[in-house]
Amino acid sequence: NDQWAIGGQAILMDALGLAPSKDGIWSTTDQPGNPYTGTENEFEYFPETEAASQALSAGPVAVGDGIGFSNRSLIMRSCMVDGRLLQPSAPAKLIDGILLHRASFPAPSSAFPSDGQVWTAVSDVAGRRFLYTFSADLDSSVALTTSHLAYFLGGAQQQKEEWWAVDVRAALDCVEGQDAPCDSLRARKFSPHKPLELSQNGKGDFQLLSLAPVEANGWALAGELNKWVGVSQARYLEVTTTPESMLVEVKGSPGETVTMGFINPLGQVVVKKCSIPSEEVIKISPEECF
Repeated sequence: NDQWAIGGQAILMDALGLAPSKDGIWSTTDQPGNPYTGTENEFEYFPETEAASQALSAGPVAVGDGIGFSNRSLIMRSCMVDGRLLQPSAPAKLIDGILLHRASFPAPSSAFPSDGQVWTAVSDVAGRRFLYTFSADLDSSVALTTSHLAYFLGGAQQQKEEWWAVDVRAALDCVEGQDAPCDSLRARKFSPHKPLELSQNGKGDFQLLSLAPVEANGWALAGELNKWVGVSQARYLEVTTTPESMLVEVKGSPGETVTMGFINPLGQVVVKKCSIPSEEVIKISPEECF
């Protein structure tokens, strides 16, 4: 069913100072011996959609798998190795354009050309605002503009800025599928003059885009490339720029591997993997870990 689609409810929940709860998920499609055997809920056909929805909710993350039937890599996209959740600063919410589209139905809407689920979450870290835009069940492809995200961008000046957009699912496929650097991973520019294409899609082939502000030197922080929310307050102690690139200070458990992505001025995502030392804090740049 569509109980994963909580972007609309999140508007009210967040206004009340609450976090929405998507309920528990199964991280794999088949859970032998589950109590729903023989019903329409016997299988979970969209475990990634469910997992992404939970991570973007800024609420509880609950896994209801049977023993021995969990997808560890999918579960770990939502948290650190010690289980601490990596979440946005506020829950992902349905954008205004979708609500206006529905309000004008069946007449065409000038606010947004498609119905479906388009949510955005914000993550405020080190004086910067990062956005995560999720889309699923879109009736048609859409050119997403900064005007559509005006509420989340947080002001007229930020709407004029440039952003780098990274396809989160493409980044996940890259870093989880190989040990070598993801040389082919590229970001796209997003600005008032450069919209982003949201494809027509269903429930399972959802899109998730991370939007990072472009720094004065042309670089941007993509964040952890193996997480749904790559830039979360729980992980970062500091984010700074250098004349040539960027530098972050992060925390974690000793021995934990952090897969950090930086976007250079040409849009290439530079990947740096580092292991957290015994001090539980490490600084990472595109060139080194120290």
